[in-house]
Amino acid sequence: MVLQSKFHSNGARTTTPPPSVLPSKLRALRTRKTQRRTRVKGTKCCAEQAAHRVRVAKVPALKTQAPAPTMPVRLPKKLGRPAVREVSREALVAVDKSLVDVHPAYLREGLAAFGPELIKSLSGVRASAPTGAMPTELDITVDTNATAVPSHILAVYGPTTTSSSSPSSSSTSPSRKITLYPVHSLYLAAHCARLPAFPATLPSPSFTPGESSVRCTVPVRPLCLPSPATYPHLSGFLYTQSPEVLLASVLPTPPPASLTHQRHCEDGRAQYVRSLAQTYTPQRLLQHALLLHGVWRNACALGVVVPAFWDTVDLAWGVLLDAIALGTGAQEPVAVQV
Repeated sequence: MVLQSKFHSNGARTTTPPPSVLPSKLRALRTRKTQRRTRVKGTKCCAEQAAHRVRVAKVPALKTQAPAPTMPVRLPKKLGRPAVREVSREALVAVDKSLVDVHPAYLREGLAAFGPELIKSLSGVRASAPTGAMPTELDITVDTNATAVPSHILAVYGPTTTSSSSPSSSSTSPSRKITLYPVHSLYLAAHCARLPAFPATLPSPSFTPGESSVRCTVPVRPLCLPSPATYPHLSGFLYTQSPEVLLASVLPTPPPASLTHQRHCEDGRAQYVRSLAQTYTPQRLLQHALLLHGVWRNACALGVVVPAFWDTVDLAWGVLLDAIALGTGAQEPVAVQV
């Protein structure tokens, strides 16, 4: 029998005995070797960390984009209401002689019932773009299923100076941008007190059975407005007299139906304002505020006499201002990007 040391295993490599069984001198020697290895290892780690710090210091700094320039914009808390009078009977009689004894308010109530269908039929009117000076008459093509043929073509353009021109101005410059809109003169005459009488209409065209469209000639009426681009938003209300139609055209999201009621819920209004502030940027909300301001300027120039229009403008203006203030965290002025 061969005796084996208890520090050896069968066929295994010799391992270092535990420190507890080594002589004291050997234990001291082993401890010094371990300390030297630790110091060497620590020195290498420090050197590597120092080299790493040097490498990190050489990495170029990230390029940051300068913040977009901002411009403070001051918006009035309320849009004023001009003192307007009722439309004149002369303006109504110039459109239709049978209206001599009809009160304008009663006429507007009747027109509101046909307005949505009439404004829908205007989308099917086609005309060739005039060349040179603005003509006094223009040939148009109308679908035969239209409720009523347009009576005039409005040639809408803006003033050349910063001052607002009168809507009765009839002189146009060839260099101005002019946009043509087919209209029914009775709707504008019944709602706009400052709009002079329209020129006489031409005879209505005769429809031939089986034809899908008819060609006719209508007078052209130049119209100078402070904000020509926003005329369609005002026209939509004049035809329908619907606050919902006006709100949907000037606000980024159609408001809840309860917002237009006389006793609307304040909680519903506050919730709608919060949704606008959370969904749209202040810049986007400002664009809608400027659009509404353009509609308001046109209405002042034309002398819109419908109280519901001014109530709706006040409502939309207050909603937009509250949403902008909530989105920017400031009351006034509102800081927006240029």
